[in-house]
Amino acid sequence: MTREPATLILLAGGDAKRMGFPKHRLTVGGERILDRLCRRLGPLFVETIVAGRDLGELPNDVRMTEDCYAVRSPLVGIHAGLAASRTDLAFVSACDMPHVEPSLVEFLLEQAAGADVVVPVVRGYYEPLCAVYRRSCIGPIERLIEGGTLKVSALYDRVRRREITEPSIRQHDSDLRSFSNLNTAPRPPALEFNGPLGGAQPRLRGHPEPRLTRADSAPAPPDSVLRQRSYDRANLENGVDSRGGLPISCIRTSSNRGERRRAWPRKPPS
Repeated sequence: MTREPATLILLAGGDAKRMGFPKHRLTVGGERILDRLCRRLGPLFVETIVAGRDLGELPNDVRMTEDCYAVRSPLVGIHAGLAASRTDLAFVSACDMPHVEPSLVEFLLEQAAGADVVVPVVRGYYEPLCAVYRRSCIGPIERLIEGGTLKVSALYDRVRRREITEPSIRQHDSDLRSFSNLNTAPRPPALEFNGPLGGAQPRLRGHPEPRLTRADSAPAPPDSVLRQRSYDRANLENGVDSRGGLPISCIRTSSNRGERRRAWPRKPPS
């Protein structure tokens, strides 16, 4: 099946504080995961971009780009990669996901016609870091970040979204290994790591985000949380931030969660 050309965007941000060293230094089978992804997935794309900084030596023909906003978030990395991309279409993954299947990536790219985002749904959760995005997402992402929202799945209601079901995904990755990443827990025997671990052990875990976020689908919060939210709401109405010294202009409250969010500025020009 013929599809349009695309860019591979790999997110290399994150300090992995529980591991004691940056995520982009993780290796599997003696090979850095970042290099492994470039080797296995790179041939599917016209270019490869790594969003991050201080990454050391990169494979040939791989470009690096830095975030445009002074806050760390996968959404910020996706924005940086899309802004630097030479193609309209891009596939996004992370440097701690060693088992992304090329056949699944090809399948997701083939589903992109008429959509701004193609996102897998696994066990009822979005998988935003094994997904396809268009440059048409740049504007909506900027509005989200500048409004203080950093959750990737918040983008999906603002663009043309195509969800890929788990049965379709399993045709290309029967064990769903593409959605595993390295975190902290007992070390899988096939994995090796650069740098000191400081007692923390990696584990395989995904990057999911809830597909459904209706307030009535969640358990009721404890009374202490409800009292705190009521207290905070009253203070905000009086122009006072009761929980942390932020100016009121930087605070927004969500009608169903009582969340406090910052309005993140762009990085100043260097």
